[in-house]
Amino acid sequence: MQSNVFHVVEEHILNNSPLVACESPFQERLRFFLSAAQICQKLGKNCHLWNLGESTFKKVSISIEGNLAIQDFDGYQPSITGQKQEKYIEVFYFWKTQLENAVLIVENIYPWLQAEDSAKQTEFLLMSEWIKSSLMNLKLYNNRAKKTLILLGDSANLSKDLVGEIPIISHDLPEISEIVSVLKDSQIFPVSLENKDWSEIARAGLGLYASDITRGLASLNKEFNLQYIGQNQAAIVP
Repeated sequence: MQSNVFHVVEEHILNNSPLVACESPFQERLRFFLSAAQICQKLGKNCHLWNLGESTFKKVSISIEGNLAIQDFDGYQPSITGQKQEKYIEVFYFWKTQLENAVLIVENIYPWLQAEDSAKQTEFLLMSEWIKSSLMNLKLYNNRAKKTLILLGDSANLSKDLVGEIPIISHDLPEISEIVSVLKDSQIFPVSLENKDWSEIARAGLGLYASDITRGLASLNKEFNLQYIGQNQAAIVP
């Protein structure tokens, strides 16, 4: 079963939405990249990633083994000079004019797009307006292009002038059916468990993100053989 957030992301990519904001917790980041790469592979699109801290353009794909693969993308060559924040503008221009039939995920941009704060320095406010303007121009320019720019971060606290312009996708906590799907994919428990047992185990994970659940189970699996315990489910499911 596909998570609701990834279903919505797929709909936007399928419809070539030019600009989307997604708030997703840090612990779900790798899972988000993996799902985005799988969606792009299914739709025949290239998937790319850019992060201000990394300052490098990445290609995100699925390996032959089905794992997440993140590699440097040689097609983008940033300038040596210029302030770090100006790298956004370079990336946006490259995205606007060069790449086609693709998805670009941009991290670390939300601080520049947040609600106005008079306490912020003039230089910060000017850069914020510059980036906002660039994003709006990208949205208009790529309105009919086969590409989607996804802004990704923990919290999409957009300023009021952007709220009506950029659709926001929230990564909510998973429900039981999604947790069951994640548990089965993790292959930590034996596949022979009955549906009621899967549901009971998943119920214990309510209130946690899928990545937290699988990470915790993987840690337990190092000390206990959960495959064996799962076959004797009475030991863990009263």
